[in-house]
Amino acid sequence: MKVPAFWPFRLPLIFLAPFFVSFVALPAAAATSADAAPATVPSIFVCGDSTARNTGPGAQGWGTAIAAYFDPAKATIKNVAHAGTSSLTYYNGDWPNVLPQIKVGDYVLIVFGINDGGLATPGGFDDDLHERTDARSRQTSSAHTYGWYMSKMATDAQAKDAHVYLLTVTARDIWTNPKATFKDAAIISQQEGYTTAEDKIDRANWGKYPEWTKAVGTKFHLPVLDLTSLEGDQYDKIGREKIMVNYLDHNHTTPAGADLVAKIIVSGLKAFKSSPFTAMLSTEGQTIETADAKYVANNEGPRVMMNTPTALLGQGANVLPVNPVLPTLWIVGDSTVRNGGGDGRNLNQWGWGAPIEYYFDLAKINVVNRALGGTSSRTFFNNNWPGVLANVKKGDFVMIQFGHNDKNGDLTGANVTIGSLNGTGNETQEVTGRSGQPETVHTFGWYLKKFAEETKAQGATPIICSLIPRKIWENGKIIRSNAGYFSYADWAGDVAKAESVPFIDLNAITARKYNELGPDKVEPLFVPMPSEHTHTDWYGAIINAESVIGGLKMLKDDPLATYFSARGQAIPAADPANPALDGTSTAESAANAAAARKQTPAPAQ
Repeated sequence: MKVPAFWPFRLPLIFLAPFFVSFVALPAAAATSADAAPATVPSIFVCGDSTARNTGPGAQGWGTAIAAYFDPAKATIKNVAHAGTSSLTYYNGDWPNVLPQIKVGDYVLIVFGINDGGLATPGGFDDDLHERTDARSRQTSSAHTYGWYMSKMATDAQAKDAHVYLLTVTARDIWTNPKATFKDAAIISQQEGYTTAEDKIDRANWGKYPEWTKAVGTKFHLPVLDLTSLEGDQYDKIGREKIMVNYLDHNHTTPAGADLVAKIIVSGLKAFKSSPFTAMLSTEGQTIETADAKYVANNEGPRVMMNTPTALLGQGANVLPVNPVLPTLWIVGDSTVRNGGGDGRNLNQWGWGAPIEYYFDLAKINVVNRALGGTSSRTFFNNNWPGVLANVKKGDFVMIQFGHNDKNGDLTGANVTIGSLNGTGNETQEVTGRSGQPETVHTFGWYLKKFAEETKAQGATPIICSLIPRKIWENGKIIRSNAGYFSYADWAGDVAKAESVPFIDLNAITARKYNELGPDKVEPLFVPMPSEHTHTDWYGAIINAESVIGGLKMLKDDPLATYFSARGQAIPAADPANPALDGTSTAESAANAAAARKQTPAPAQ
C-alpha cells in the first residue's frame, strides 16, 4: 500500500504501526521568526483565522506548523492569522496592519470561511453592500460580501507586487456515514452493517465558501488551492478514528493535527504549474508528495484589479460631469443600472447604465451613472440622493429606476433597513433604522415623487423608468406579475403620470424583447448561469440600454431627442403593440451589442 508523504508524522504510534515502513520520523523545526532570515528572502504571509494560528491550550494552527517545511534561508513564514476573525473582521481590523508589511516579491496565502457564517459576513462575491446583523453585538450594519473582502485583500497585496494564492476553507472534523449518526467525529448510533470504511468527511457543512473563493480566483486570475477538497479526501483515506485524535473540537487542531494540515497544504502548493514554492522548501518539505493537479486552479491571465481608473471605463463611471458646461444625464438606480463598480469586475455583470452612453453624443451631453447596487428607492433617497441632487443644475436630466430592492412592503428582519411601503400614497410606518434611531418609512411611490419634485425644483427634467424584468419564465413568457412584485412597474407609471413627467416602461419593453428571443437565447444574457435571474452580462445590458432609447423615442416629446449619437439615432421607437419594434429585432440587437462592445473599453475578464 502506497502511503501519501503528507500523512502525519505526529499521529500516535499505534495508528502508524501498519504503515511504519513508509515513514522516517523527522523532527519538525520550530516556527521561524522573521528576524532569523536574511532581509532579501521573500516572506510568506498566512492570513486566516484560528485554523491557521491558535495559541489556546493544547492547540496549534497550520500556519505555525508549516514553517518546518520551508527553508528559512529561502523564505520567511509570517503567520499573521487571527483567531476568531472572518474575512470581514480581518479586513477591517487586521489587514490595515498587515498590508504595510507586504513587500515586492512576497507571497500571501489567504484563507477564510470558518467564521464568516457566524459573524454574518454577507454571502456571495458581488460588489454590492448588504445589510447584516452581527451575531455577537446584534447590531445591524451594511457590509460587503465574503468574496468582496477576499478580492480586496488579494488585489491590495497584488498592488504591492506580491504573489497571492487563495485557499478554500479548511475542512472540519465532522463526519457522515449512511449507516451511522455522528456528533462531529464521535459516533452516536449505528445501524447493522456499519463499517468505518464508509466514514466520510461531511462536505455539506462547507457551505458555498469554497465555491465563492474559486469564483474570486477565476474573476481576478488568482491561483486557488482547493484545500477543502484536498484535505477532505486525505482525511477520508486516513480514516475518522485516526483523524479525530488530532482535533480539540471540529475546527481546532492539536500540534499533530496542525502538522498534518500543513503537510497537506504544502502538497497542494507544490501542485501549481511551475510552483515557486518548491524552491523554497526545506529538506522535510521536499519529501512531501505533490498533490494531484486537480486540486489547484492556476487561473493564468493578466492581472485584474478592483479599482480600475475611470478613464478606461467611459463617462458613465465618473462621479461628476466631464464637461460641466454641457447638460448632464444623471442616472440613479440599483445594480441592474450600475453593477458593483460599474466596470464588469463583478462576474462580468453589467447594468444598462454602462453602455447607454454610447447612444448619446458626448460632445453635447454628459452621462453620469450614479446608481448603486443594493439600494432601494428609500435607501438611495436617504443616503445617496443628496450628493447627486447637489450637482444637478438647470437643463440637466435625471433618469430614475428602482424597485428590485424595495422588498414588496416587507419591513421585518433585515428588510427594516431597506424596504419601502407598497403603493404610491402618503402612508408611513415608524421603524428603528440601522443607526438605532427611529425612521419614518414612506411608500415606494412617495420616494419616486420626491426624486421627481426635487429634480424639477433644480430646473432639471426627471425621467422615471419602470424596473427591468427578472428572468422568471412561465409557459415560455417572462412573468410580469410575480406575487405582486412587478406592481413596482405600475406604481412607477402612476407616479410619472401624477407628476407629469416622462415615463419609460422598461419592464414591458424588455419583457417583450425577452419573449421574442425566447428562453434559450435569454439564458446566456444573465451571469452566472443558470442561477442568476436579475443581473445581465454586457450583451444583456445593451439590450436593456436599447430599451431605454426605444422607450425615449416612444414619448410624445422626447426630452433627449437632440442628444443621440449616430448609434442612438439608429434605434427605432419601441411600440408596445408590436414586439418586433421594441427597440431592435433580435438580429439587430445582437449586431448592435457586438458593435458597441468593440467600442467599449471593457476591462479584461
